[in-house]
Amino acid sequence: MSEDQLSRANKAFERGNLSESERLYTRLRDSTEDQADQFTHAQGLIGLGSIASARGDYFNALEILNLALGIARNTSDHRSQANALTGISEIHFARGEYEHAVRNATHAQQLAETSGHKATIASAVSARLVAATEVGETEVARELADRALQLRTEVGETTGVISAMANVAGLDITIGNVAVAMELLNRALGLSLEENLQWSKANVLTLVAAVHHLQGDYGQSIEVNLEALSLFEAIGDKRSIANALNNVAVSRLAIDEVDEAWDAASRAQALYEELGTPRGCATALHNTADIQFRRGNLSEAEKLITRAITLNEKLDRKEDQASDFALIAACRQQSGKHEGELEFLVRSKKIFDTL
Repeated sequence: MSEDQLSRANKAFERGNLSESERLYTRLRDSTEDQADQFTHAQGLIGLGSIASARGDYFNALEILNLALGIARNTSDHRSQANALTGISEIHFARGEYEHAVRNATHAQQLAETSGHKATIASAVSARLVAATEVGETEVARELADRALQLRTEVGETTGVISAMANVAGLDITIGNVAVAMELLNRALGLSLEENLQWSKANVLTLVAAVHHLQGDYGQSIEVNLEALSLFEAIGDKRSIANALNNVAVSRLAIDEVDEAWDAASRAQALYEELGTPRGCATALHNTADIQFRRGNLSEAEKLITRAITLNEKLDRKEDQASDFALIAACRQQSGKHEGELEFLVRSKKIFDTL
């Protein structure tokens, strides 16, 4: 089997056509299973693992990717090893297993560099970027984002370029360079529209919506997130569906659309729990707790926020812990049951003062 056939399968996947890419990856896997071309066999498996991951079937995805990794190791195929480890790293990250994610992404980059395959190097670098961002290594993340964009530009694959642009823009958003981020996002959005790349478009739209939210344009943020949500639902990307719903809930809460926010937040929470992604669960639990607090259902709000606190403590997400502590203190104050209220306020302030 040739690189052309693998390229067709990859392009179908990148365009969000999971059914077509599944058919093509399966053909690659099955047509080479008993032949000498173990590279193509491994790549077919990696593609199927990526599809399972996109659909939220992380258990099956890990099994497939580890099988591909074993085949690649047996043949000293560094490129496929790197591809498999990048996919495995992304799953560990989604499940909040950050040490595993960092270790696999770092190993993936080492193998990718050895292979010399630029697109594979860029994917591994992007996986490391996600992990670096999560643990607050801003300078490292920026270096990785810039390198990934350079590599993607050299390779010339539009979906990769858009993804790299989005990563750079995301970092600009976090440090307040909103105008720079929007310029990059508009370029990325234009590329996605030119080639009708719906998955890429949806990913860019979520960042555009984040900018609107930061600028206080909550209605526009909701509208853009709903457009992204519709695209993610058509593709079947479960984690992105949950993320978009969560974003809608946050913007609706900002304009006190409590009932509409509940619909989005509760759907997001159910999806995150189905996927087993603790960070998403914690965020959705905080949002649903906030809604119950605003409705005056203080006992239910406290139950939900207590669950969020437990998750965020395990994940060591300090800023989210601070927000959780502030909300549970508000519940205690509002209910008139002041036990622990001051303690939670002090814990919240102590964290915020260090950020």
